[in-house]
Amino acid sequence: MSSLSSLPLLDSLREEAASNGTITRSGTLDIVAGRSGENADEDIPICHMIYFMPFSQVDGDGIRTVFNELATVEGGAAAMLAAQHLNTGDGSLVPEVAGLSDRCPIRFTVEFMDTEFVESSAVNSVIDLTDRKLPEREPCAIIGAVRSAVSIPTSLITGLRGYPQVSGV
Repeated sequence: MSSLSSLPLLDSLREEAASNGTITRSGTLDIVAGRSGENADEDIPICHMIYFMPFSQVDGDGIRTVFNELATVEGGAAAMLAAQHLNTGDGSLVPEVAGLSDRCPIRFTVEFMDTEFVESSAVNSVIDLTDRKLPEREPCAIIGAVRSAVSIPTSLITGLRGYPQVSGV
């Protein structure tokens, strides 16, 4: 059984680069400048994916409850596993991914955001997310949401601001 070791490692590298000013932005990718060690001269492009799904729901009385009827927690785990496999070139589930890490320098990280099943909350979150500037983690792509009532208004913002969004996952 393998761990998701590439995700905390990349988070740590990115945080270190942000604190010492060795991170730049190219398109929707964060570029961590080459460091000392085995691949000292190689920059590391990082795609920070946002998994945007309903993890909670607010009822009519304003009480928030945990929500997982659409398997959002399991989907989040799958997004993390997919990022790990892309980062390490692990083709155990998708054979085409085998060796990808040797052919493609881009690495992936994942962040989770809660849509709360509320369109206005999701739109506000996307505005805040796409307003981020270095050294904050800016998104590379948004995965979700499941419901068109949330995806349609958020995709208008992400599209206008140049971020790809895949919904219905």
